[in-house]
This record gives sequence, C-alpha cells and structure tokens, in this order.
Amino acid sequence: MYVPIIILHGWNLYGNKYLPLIKILRDKKYRVYYPDFPGFGKNNKIDRPLCLDDYVNFLNKYVSERKLKKFVFMAHSFGGRVAIKYTIKFPHKVHSLILTGVPGYVPVRSSKILFFLTLSKIGRIIFSLPMLSEYRTEMRNMLHRLARASDYNQTNGYMRDTFKTIIREDLDEDMKNIKQHTLLVWGENDRTVPVSLAYKMQKTFHNSDLLIVKNTNHRLPFQNSWEFYHTVKKYLQ
Repeated sequence: MYVPIIILHGWNLYGNKYLPLIKILRDKKYRVYYPDFPGFGKNNKIDRPLCLDDYVNFLNKYVSERKLKKFVFMAHSFGGRVAIKYTIKFPHKVHSLILTGVPGYVPVRSSKILFFLTLSKIGRIIFSLPMLSEYRTEMRNMLHRLARASDYNQTNGYMRDTFKTIIREDLDEDMKNIKQHTLLVWGENDRTVPVSLAYKMQKTFHNSDLLIVKNTNHRLPFQNSWEFYHTVKKYLQ
C-alpha cells in the first residue's frame, strides 16, 4: 500500500483545481486528499487575518480527523509554505515532500510590491480616459508581471492581510532543519517563482533533489498533470 498523498493548493486556488492530477494518482492506486484551505474554495470564509500557524493547525485537524499517520505532501506554491511549516511542527507525520513553484524565500521585497501597487493605482486613473481605456488590461497585466504581485492585488479584506503575513514569514531556518527527503519540481518558464529561487532552495534543504520540467510554467501540476506525474513517479514509488 502506498503512503497517502496530501495535495496542498496554491494561493487563489482550491483543491478541485488539481483534479486532473488527482485522477492520475488515484488511477495508480494512491490515496489522495486535497483540502481547501480557509479562505479558498468551499472553505472561503474567514473572520480574521490568518498566519502560517493557523493554516498548519487547520491542516493538522484535517489530518487527525482522517486518522492519517504518515503521508507525502505534494504542495504547490503557497501550499508549500504551509507544508514546510507543518513538517517542522509535526515531523513524525510527514514521510517526504514534493514541492512545486513554492516561494521558500520571498522573491519580491514588500517595498517593491508597494511601489508597483501605487503605480497601478495611478495607472488606473490615467487609463480610465476614453482614448486609453483599451490598453488598461494590458498595462495592468504588465505591472503584475513586473511586481510579481498579482496574488496580492487580486485579494481583498482579511485575505489581503493574510497574504502579507504569509509572505513575510522567514522559512530559511525551517528549510535547513527539515530531515525528510524533499523533491523540488519546477516549471522551466515559471515567472511567479523563478527557477533561480528553486536552486537556492535546493542548497538550503539538506536532503533534496531538483527537477526542471521543460516548456512548463507555474501552473505545472494542474495544467501539465501528466508531465508532473511522470517527473515525480519514481520518487513516489
């Protein structure tokens, strides 16, 4: 019997987004779990800003309710930050980690995000003029790419405060102290969390491998599910 797999989704996503990958894994006889984090999907209501520990505690309750004693994390983007923190807090429960597109380090300084968001607000005023309105969407997308702040800009209320808290937490020491094998799987063209960050993370984890999947991006696990599975299957087995 294979060790169960828990898929942890990225920011502004939800468990069902990974159904193509889930189906592949289940067809291969894996038990797969894919919770919606608080603030997302079917679990989209929160009554205060949350931090990483809140998500870890939610996840541990989820695991306990299903009586899972040992499992593999298959974590994407934001979900990987939760997986790292969880592994430090409950190391005896985690068999290994597969992390994809995970910002182990914060790739953009908060001052840079603030600058581009301010520029974005000014741009909205300028591009509201009738003769420039047709360029508004293109300009907004360009600013998002430059700042890598689209997740922040698409978030409101408590979730915006949650996002700021989540990305500010330093996971450097946590990554250094994880003893479980960690497989890093990156899309070659990931612009949200660049491959350069993956190389830096590989040097931080004591027991890790890094695999780059050509012609794929940050959406690798749900947009290119077969490529992702074929990349990780040897490690799962």
